Amino acid sequence: RHLRAARTELELRPAAGGTEVRLSSQQTLRGLSRLGSPLMRRGQGEILDEALDGLERALAGNSS
Repeated sequence: RHLRAARTELELRPAAGGTEVRLSSQQTLRGLSRLGSPLMRRGQGEILDEALDGLERALAGNSS
């Protein structure tokens, strides 16, 4: 209801000793929801950071 559009991208690149993972998210808010855009940006950043941490934990546990 609050979003006009939402896009999430996952990018993988070879890196020394492993793989670099990059997550990005773009959201376009609808109507009066645009007034809350700073809060949405901060919240999305936290969600993406937690997702990257979870991927790291999951993959590190499977590497042995």
